[in-house]
Amino acid sequence: MIATSLPADSFLSWRYSDLMPREPVTGLALIPITMWTIVPALTILLVRFAHVEPD
Repeated sequence: MIATSLPADSFLSWRYSDLMPREPVTGLALIPITMWTIVPALTILLVRFAHVEPD
């Protein structure tokens, strides 16, 4: 949120493309928000259900 709220001419700023769907309240892109929720959840599920045979 900080990088997208900086002035456009700032060295540390960046902008989403007009094609990127954004969440209306914060202005964050939906794809990263989705990845931040799905990837950790899948990781937890994979680790939880991984069966390792003891030696």
